[in-house]
Amino acid sequence: MAQFTKKDLVSSNLMTNFLFASVHLFTEAALEKEAQRIQASSAASPPTPTSETSATTASTAPAAAITNMATAQPPPDVLRKLENMGFCVGRRLIERQTRDDPPKRLENNMSIMRYICKDFWPLAFDHGASRLRTNHRGIFVIEDATFRFIEAIGPMEGINDKDAILKYLFYPCGLLRGALASLGVACIVDANVDALPVVQFHVQVAPMMPST
Repeated sequence: MAQFTKKDLVSSNLMTNFLFASVHLFTEAALEKEAQRIQASSAASPPTPTSETSATTASTAPAAAITNMATAQPPPDVLRKLENMGFCVGRRLIERQTRDDPPKRLENNMSIMRYICKDFWPLAFDHGASRLRTNHRGIFVIEDATFRFIEAIGPMEGINDKDAILKYLFYPCGLLRGALASLGVACIVDANVDALPVVQFHVQVAPMMPST
C-alpha cells in the first residue's frame, strides 16, 4: 500500500481545491454570459429557422459551447476572485510551514526567493522549481518545467492550449503572492506559457530596505 507524506496530501488538496474553484467560477461566468446572449437574441426576435437549419444548429451548438467555455476570458472580477483565493491559501501554507520549520537567514529578496523555490514549491506543487533567474533590480522569474496544475487540464482538439490555460494561472499566481506576503515581500505576480507544460512566474518586488 502506498504511503503518502504530509506534503503529498497538501499538494493533492491544493490541486483539488484549485480545479474545483476554477471550473466552478469559469462555468458560472460562461453560463451567465450565455444566458445574456440568449436573452439578447430572443429580444431581437430572429426568423424561425427551417428544419434543416435547426438540425445543423443543434449539431454544432454543443461543440461551439465547449470551445467558447475553454477559450473565453472570464470577467476581471472572476479572475480577481480566483487570484485572491490563491493568495489566502498561500498565506496560510507559508505561515504553517514557517511555524513548523522556521527558515534560516532570509535576509534579502534573493534568499527569500530561493526559499520559495526550494521549500515552498515542493509543499504547494509536489516538486521543486526548475529554475530561478533575476535581473537584480527587483524582477525574479521562477520557472517550473512540469507545472502540475496545468498537467491536469488535458488538451482539447481544435483549441490552442495556451488560450485555454492562461486563465487557470491566476490561482497559482495568487498562491505565490500570498506566500511572499507572509514573508514580508510585497509583489506583483503574473505568469506566461511559451511551451506547455513549462510555466514562468514573473515576480516584481520592491527592493528590501537594509536593516539599521
